[in-house]
Amino acid sequence: MTFSIRETTTTSQAMVIFSMLLCIWPDRIDMPTNAVQSAKVNGPSSFYHYGCDAVDDRGWGCGYRTIQTLCSWVLFGRVVDPSEEVPSLLRIQQELVALGDKQRVFIGSHEWVGSVEASFLLDQLYGVQCRLIHVRCDEDLTEHVIPDLLHHFNNSRAPVMMGGNNDAASKCVLGVCYSENVYYILILDPHYYGPTLSIEEACSGGWLAWRSINSFDNNSFYNFCLPQSQTYVREWPEPGCVAGILERGQG
Repeated sequence: MTFSIRETTTTSQAMVIFSMLLCIWPDRIDMPTNAVQSAKVNGPSSFYHYGCDAVDDRGWGCGYRTIQTLCSWVLFGRVVDPSEEVPSLLRIQQELVALGDKQRVFIGSHEWVGSVEASFLLDQLYGVQCRLIHVRCDEDLTEHVIPDLLHHFNNSRAPVMMGGNNDAASKCVLGVCYSENVYYILILDPHYYGPTLSIEEACSGGWLAWRSINSFDNNSFYNFCLPQSQTYVREWPEPGCVAGILERGQG
């Protein structure tokens, strides 16, 4: 099976897609009631989701979309070559084949990708190394990943990719907090399909939401990809993040 779009996307086309997506500022998201001990992503990222670039990837593309969101955070946060862009679904597949992780039949397929592939891509494309955490289905997420997420969002402060087996739906984690004896993580869900949302629509629709750590599947293992990047060297203006990234391409 092949993609329903051209196999190449120009930089200008990629930037148009990039500029049309919802820009997520975690500091503007309401916290759970009585939340304490919170830590979140530093800076903005773009909400990549099913169909956002005219490719109908429902049912197989959620991992690719989370990878794209992580890539957008990297590009927002540092001075890069203006020709650099968030990779398309096809390019993600091509890069994984070039790295030797996948066979050539992977290109144009609907095969899923996860946190391990995300770590390969971020290193290959941007030189961002990642830490991988595996939590077995018989292990408690609060005990085995919350301390790592708190440390991560207080230090590297990059978005995190999350996925599992029984719970195979990829998710982007943007923060963690503690409220009324329960830990919550801030989830950006790439399974949305439709026109670009406002931040209010994303929150009201549950596509951007704080989820109790107890709401996840106890019968699923989970993998987490934590980019080890501290690329932010400036204060971010509010709310002109998209304008800023586009201006870099004009110079």
